Amino acid sequence: MTSHEPIDTMEFQIEQSHDFREVERLYRIVYPGKSTRKFEWLYTDNPSGRADIFLARDSKSNMIIAAYVIQPMRVWFRERIILIGQAIDGMVHPEHRRRRIFNRMQEHLHATLRSKYEFIIGFPNLMALHPLLNAGAVSFGALCTYSFPLTSRFFARRLGEGGALQAALTFLLKPAISVYKSLHLGRVDTDGYRLQVVTQAHVHPGFTFKSIKAAHPIMAVRDEKFIAWRFFSVPTDQYIFLQFYHADEVLGYTVIRFEHNAVAIVDFCIDGDVENQVRALKLLIRYCEQRSVKSMHFQLSEACYCVEALRKAGFVRRKNQYHIILIPYSPESQGIQYSEFFLTFADTDWV
Repeated sequence: MTSHEPIDTMEFQIEQSHDFREVERLYRIVYPGKSTRKFEWLYTDNPSGRADIFLARDSKSNMIIAAYVIQPMRVWFRERIILIGQAIDGMVHPEHRRRRIFNRMQEHLHATLRSKYEFIIGFPNLMALHPLLNAGAVSFGALCTYSFPLTSRFFARRLGEGGALQAALTFLLKPAISVYKSLHLGRVDTDGYRLQVVTQAHVHPGFTFKSIKAAHPIMAVRDEKFIAWRFFSVPTDQYIFLQFYHADEVLGYTVIRFEHNAVAIVDFCIDGDVENQVRALKLLIRYCEQRSVKSMHFQLSEACYCVEALRKAGFVRRKNQYHIILIPYSPESQGIQYSEFFLTFADTDWV
């Protein structure tokens, strides 16, 4: 399909556009109050290529009533680099829902997307999951959340409903939190190791991801261009990049962002054994403790290489929040296994 070449579906037309401004206008209607600063960064600056933007235009009013955007991503795929598409910002105008617009857009676009991508991946919430499955996507697994309690407020909030009860629980559980941290992290030796905040100019260029790729042969190409774009050029300027060192040797990095009274771990790439991963987590917990936050959270695929380290460090598994869907196009992508993927918040958190 060439740019702006419409497909007539009687009630609406589907067209491809390189202009994100109409998507931005629809986004303000569907998600009132959410920031729209992301669009140029996400749709045009991505080093893997410009986003594929598909719009549905109502035949009567000529108004844009739906959008479906595919973000190109370069991925290590079993020892070679391929181009996949990540489904983002799929939305329908509130006044035009229940017309199966999104499903029909998907059905019409299969041939176009198949010609460019080896597979499509997406992370829908429960509301968007069933339309995608009905349009041919495959439910592939889930993203889960691991959390670490930095203060007693984390447990008190889960046990109490606020007010005096929550305040009392916060006070009573303080000694238990200290014991909990000591039990999980007291014997972890971090002598000679450090976790240091760095600017883009000081990011070490030689990350090999050797152990991660050995465990998960399918992951986004986290090279210098990706890291510079993904973490340092993001318009919200909300990420903190920390490198993990043993003496002067760089063993990897982690990226975090602050969310009110909590910290979200956005990415965690420590190339080494489980003990080094636990050391990095302990240093990260110390860093966050000093900043008066109540908890840390990490959203990732359950099969990720670092799950064992998270458990050893005392992170608690919580409910799955998002499903992973897959639309395989190439023969090689037909047999992909859930455990092959390395997926973190960095693959889903498009501000």
